[in-house]
Amino acid sequence: MQLALRAAAEVLPLAEGAVLTGPSGWSLGEKGDSRGREVKALLAVLRGIHSELVPTERVLWELMGKREKNFDGSVSKKEVLDALEDLLGFHEEDARASPGELEELDRLRRQCQQRSVDNLFGSGRRQVVAFADVLRWWWDMPEEYREAAGLAVPASVLRQRMRRQPEEMFRTALRRVAAEPAFARQALRGHVRAFAELRALAVRRSIESFSIRSTAESRTTTSDAGDVSHGLRQSRLIRLKAGLRSRGIRC
Repeated sequence: MQLALRAAAEVLPLAEGAVLTGPSGWSLGEKGDSRGREVKALLAVLRGIHSELVPTERVLWELMGKREKNFDGSVSKKEVLDALEDLLGFHEEDARASPGELEELDRLRRQCQQRSVDNLFGSGRRQVVAFADVLRWWWDMPEEYREAAGLAVPASVLRQRMRRQPEEMFRTALRRVAAEPAFARQALRGHVRAFAELRALAVRRSIESFSIRSTAESRTTTSDAGDVSHGLRQSRLIRLKAGLRSRGIRC
């Protein structure tokens, strides 16, 4: 909590220096207008978050943000699952696979994603999670697990979206922000908090890089991956991805 509070103090100066610009199709209001100031501050915070993230994280941020009903930097379980559904749609499967194999892979991937998301939300104990929690959950998965479960971001998507800025990523939400003062205030408060949490997460990552990840955390993640891996081996879906032949399926 203290890390997040200190990080939040760094956000406000960014808002003061932001430029009143936006994508075509929506207006930020006149200079001095309170609504314009709120949108200006929100854009500054969004750009700050954007600068904190690596390209893979930006894709996840965009997918989650587009599914957020409240556009406040936190997501519900349904919103996460919907965003993962969008991510799954970017994956190209082996054309040599039979329809039955593709159907089985899709079923197992959805099962794996549901189980992972249930863990993220504490098996129903949490109604929403912060985007920083999503990132930590995503990076803590073994790479093989993410790839086999359809949770990895394809390289083609990274290339297409590498230069996208928040104004383009969240155009629809920002139009609403510009039109509805209450929604703008909610979005600003939520994203200031999200920015602070990302800063705090960066500090925690630096600290954790000097220590060994806990045995319990490792056991939880690999256990989830191993259950579905058995099903994949049984159904011969290992043929769908050449890279998984040598590594073994983790999802």
